[in-house]
Amino acid sequence: YIIDTRAKQSDLYINSKQAKVIAGPNDSLKSDDVIFQKDALITTCNYPDAHFGIHTTKAKFIPDKVGVIGPAYLEVAGVPTPFVLPFGFFPLTKGKQTGILFPNNYTFSPQWGYGLQNIGYYFPISDQLDFVVRGDIYLRGSHRVELQTRYVKRYKFSTTVNLEYSTQYTEIPNSYKIASKTSYSIIATLNQSPKANPTIQFGGTVNLQLGRHKELNYNDANSVLNNLMSSNISLSKSFPGKPYSLTAQFSHSQNTVTRDFSITLPNVNFQTQSIFPFKSKKRVGKDKWYDQISFTYAAKFKNSFNTKDSLLFTRQTLKSSKQGMDQNISVSSSYRVLKYFNLTPSFSYNERWGFNTINERFNPEILYRQDTIYN
Repeated sequence: YIIDTRAKQSDLYINSKQAKVIAGPNDSLKSDDVIFQKDALITTCNYPDAHFGIHTTKAKFIPDKVGVIGPAYLEVAGVPTPFVLPFGFFPLTKGKQTGILFPNNYTFSPQWGYGLQNIGYYFPISDQLDFVVRGDIYLRGSHRVELQTRYVKRYKFSTTVNLEYSTQYTEIPNSYKIASKTSYSIIATLNQSPKANPTIQFGGTVNLQLGRHKELNYNDANSVLNNLMSSNISLSKSFPGKPYSLTAQFSHSQNTVTRDFSITLPNVNFQTQSIFPFKSKKRVGKDKWYDQISFTYAAKFKNSFNTKDSLLFTRQTLKSSKQGMDQNISVSSSYRVLKYFNLTPSFSYNERWGFNTINERFNPEILYRQDTIYN
């Protein structure tokens, strides 16, 4: 029986007024012990007088296995808060375990009220995949929800996806009305291992936000002052033994101040190396004059959108898309003339296709009047 105890289990500190330890049958194994505690404060703060934590009336811990608590509430600077838990369950085993992510900050906003930042839950699915759900909660209704997932396939690829959604409620000055702002954010990275496929390379980053998400939810210089964002994902394919290659790209850029939004999807490029169509692989002796003739071909297709972020998912944006295709064929050769001169004839042909059309017609029923300036 111990009074005024201070113990540590995994990353948690437990300070209690009273504790009782019941030893297990095997004295060499601490995991057989059972610890009962009364009037305890569970915290991640390593000070003897912790600044915050979960205050519970009773708790039971089995070292390196599990912790269970009864009725509890959140306590900040010795002051109880209205955040109440009827009970709690804390896995204490080592390694990846499902569990609560404690908030890293207890904050107050004049607009949103008291709140918790980055409180969440961790879900380890396997050694390759896990999920994190966390967010911010304020007493006046404002909230932010974040879903983060990571997947790693050894010698193949690794990816991280972070999705965020937030809604802020503020009271309009000199009014009883409440205004709300909703914002979104998508951040994703994909890295392919060079050993995955020698002929295909795929990867890139996505950094996209709507409704000025970072500026509203994160109070740091980078989130507030960085107004330009961009994304780029590329796919390249080579064909072993073939003289051509293919690349495709997705890109985006935006300005969070002017809210201008630009997307290019897709941007496809196909090109060949120099091809000698008349050159024979089995020719004996000197090359003929036509063996030196070569040609190259390149084609590009591009589709782009320019809009505002508030109009991104509207029919108007789809109608404003612009598409085009560019093709180029180049033919060349090289000959030695009179021993000292090189003659290099060449020919190129370029063609551009536009898929956007404008149809206009004259309406004779509309009367036009020419203005005249009088002195």
